[in-house]
Amino acid sequence: MKKTLTASLILVNIFCLNACSILSGESGSTAAFKTSGRIVISRSAPLIHPAINQNNQIDLNSGLAFAPIVNKNQSQNLLTNTIIIDRAQNKVSFSNNNSINSDYQMKKHGDLPIGEFKVIHKQAEPTWSATKNYFTSRKLEIPKAGDKNLLRRGAYGEFAIFINQKTALHNGKVWSDEVGGIQLADEAIKELFEKVSNGDTVIIK
Repeated sequence: MKKTLTASLILVNIFCLNACSILSGESGSTAAFKTSGRIVISRSAPLIHPAINQNNQIDLNSGLAFAPIVNKNQSQNLLTNTIIIDRAQNKVSFSNNNSINSDYQMKKHGDLPIGEFKVIHKQAEPTWSATKNYFTSRKLEIPKAGDKNLLRRGAYGEFAIFINQKTALHNGKVWSDEVGGIQLADEAIKELFEKVSNGDTVIIK
């Protein structure tokens, strides 16, 4: 059984090497891929020749089988994702490869910077870094810098997409000017959270 499996693997390897060979001839002292399908290993790199069809023309449809292939799922990740935040229309749009395919109504939003940004971070069960005013207005002791008590969970809801350190799209249950950002419905932020990636473009207008 073991010998049969080994023989099968050898035959598969030979078949793959034969299928990959579209090159011919040798140039000078430098070995090349041979028309028989065998690969000659030499110290210098083998010369690569284009495939020639029966009409003595270069066949552009042929190529090395070693060339990388991008499948359908991978190609989706190569498309350009953009979040467009329109303050006048009070909506957030998701554009994939310059085609708007999702619109979400903003529930509320704070003061927003105008311009083009990037998604710098997205977080499930996010924490909000409370301001000094948060503690003083509630007559609470202000934690020292770096204290974990500065971080408040729940202010941003279940999901947050950050475009800078202070501005995030989120689904905080209760609106607060201290938290600010852009408040979306639960289903909207969840759907948007799954679509975007760090580095995606964000346009606020």
